[in-house]
Amino acid sequence: MSQINIYFDFAAFTIDLLLVFGIFWKKGKFRFLHNRLYSAMVINGLIGSTAEILFCDFLNNPSLNNVWVFYTFSYTFHVCHIFVPYLLAAYVTSLSGGDNTRKIKLLFTAGFIPVLACLVLYALNPFYNLVFTFSYDGTTLLYARQLGMDIIYVIGTGYGIYAIIMAFMNHKLIMPSSIVVYIVLIVIGLGAAFTQLFIRELRIDLFANSLIYMCFLLVTENEEASLNPVTRLYNRETYLRDIVSYKGGKTQFQTIIICMENYSYYSSTIGVEALHDVLRQIAHFLKSLNKNFICYDCSRGVFALIISHDEVMNMPKIADRIASRFKEPFYVEETSIYFMTAITAVEFPKDFSALSDIQMIINNKPDMSSDTQNVKLIFGEDLLDAKHEIKIRNALQYAIEHDSFEINYQPIYNTKEKKILSAEALVRLNDPKMGSISPGVFIPIAEKIGLINVISEIIFRKICQFLDMHRKDIELNNIDVNFSTIQCLQVRLAERYKNLAEQYNIPFSKIFLEVQQSDVFRVADFSHSNMQELYRGGMSFIMDNFGTGYSNFSDLFLWNFKAIKIDRSILWNADYSSRSQTVLNYTIKMLKELGYSVCIEGVETEDQKKKVEDCGVDFIQGFFFSQPLNGDDFIKYVNDYNSKSEIPSEPAKA
Repeated sequence: MSQINIYFDFAAFTIDLLLVFGIFWKKGKFRFLHNRLYSAMVINGLIGSTAEILFCDFLNNPSLNNVWVFYTFSYTFHVCHIFVPYLLAAYVTSLSGGDNTRKIKLLFTAGFIPVLACLVLYALNPFYNLVFTFSYDGTTLLYARQLGMDIIYVIGTGYGIYAIIMAFMNHKLIMPSSIVVYIVLIVIGLGAAFTQLFIRELRIDLFANSLIYMCFLLVTENEEASLNPVTRLYNRETYLRDIVSYKGGKTQFQTIIICMENYSYYSSTIGVEALHDVLRQIAHFLKSLNKNFICYDCSRGVFALIISHDEVMNMPKIADRIASRFKEPFYVEETSIYFMTAITAVEFPKDFSALSDIQMIINNKPDMSSDTQNVKLIFGEDLLDAKHEIKIRNALQYAIEHDSFEINYQPIYNTKEKKILSAEALVRLNDPKMGSISPGVFIPIAEKIGLINVISEIIFRKICQFLDMHRKDIELNNIDVNFSTIQCLQVRLAERYKNLAEQYNIPFSKIFLEVQQSDVFRVADFSHSNMQELYRGGMSFIMDNFGTGYSNFSDLFLWNFKAIKIDRSILWNADYSSRSQTVLNYTIKMLKELGYSVCIEGVETEDQKKKVEDCGVDFIQGFFFSQPLNGDDFIKYVNDYNSKSEIPSEPAKA
């Protein structure tokens, strides 16, 4: 039999010995489960490489013919060998976060069954030669693998594949570079194992495993890799991993998350180096709060603390102390920096129970533009409100990615033609998790987080598609769509709308843009160029909700409006007050004399319809005719209505 090369085994032994020495030399390496699993992997590797060297030495030297010693080293090596992929799978699972408490428990219970099966095969081997055989002919030890060895390698491969799947499934909790390293290392380990399976003399698998352990030390177990290089606090990845570990401990703990909303502004104005100096001041302050707190810099203006069970009762005082500091300025030379800061205090498991809730907070900074102070404390019910808003943000993002916004159409009655010849397009959002979300809820949030432009373009495209698909199915003069002043700030807005309309061969005159009266002054101040370009292209504008809020008749002269929509509240007040009826009459008369077409909203009864017709309005909109309908139902309703000489006895239902 040819000599077995054990140089790779000696290299593996040397690396494992150095790693074990490093683990026990450096303090604080056993804080969490992944630290303990890493230590177990390295110790298992050291024992395995030691047994492998002695095992191979017996095979290479026939004079060493003590069969029982050979058995001892052989079984020690093989048992350590089967634990390698199992510990690797457990280690990657503990690193990758998610609902890992359940996954780790599953791996330690049901996932241990294949290891037990391998151990049973080894235990039965002396009697049935299931895994390997060897014999001594007086001069040479003859060693041969059996079918059981192939089964063990297949089981080990299964653990390796499981580890790769776990890295992919929980990619949001692992830095992209780390995921690549994990997968490459696991593939290398599997490749080395199969190489040794087919080329027995080339003992490289333990050496490959040792290199994997060393790379894990550099990538994840290295304290430097867990620290933010600027503030020297633990980084975001470590924070999320620590949350998982604390959750798994089933003990009460608290975390405080500090989000600086205007961080990006200061990054672009005072410069990166100056901002880094401020971040180091913040890090120093957080570390001074309590030596037992674990402090984190989650990057992009987000800091966090984890407070142990013993300090939970003091959490309100801690949050107040942080708030007091952030109400004061931080200084860069002679420049004072005030951060718009949201401080969120979360108690596990009372407030939140899932890691995804924490991710939502650190990934979505709250909007503080309407706050009168620069610091906002979020507790209890406020925390639930913040969580709800974050869910709506995610629902908006999901709807954009999956193009799942729906457009409903509410008919508008033309009093002159006695027909329905137009409609208002109203966006609807039905989220798979949250169900139906009112536009009054998600539109303001979309405006705050900068998604309104994307959503508005989606709505405009869907309206153009609807008009294109049904140009022969229905007679419509125009469709009204709400238009936000934020949209007016877009670069090349008119060009994009024009391109969409031309794509579906829809004239600009078919679409009217509704601008809230409360927004008119902002349109006039900031966005005339876009409005002018849309107007020159043939698009008409409507002033919506006239007569509400801080209404001013001078708003009528700030833009060339084609029509005015009177708010429903004026009509409803006229049902109960003669003075309100007078206001309604003269408002309509004035607008008509100024040359505007007049539409009134909120008509729900026959009496209201007759009242506004007597006042001379041009268009009527409301539930008396129909609630907002989906496209197909809208077409059917309009065609049925226009084909009759009188109003249907029952209003259409949504």
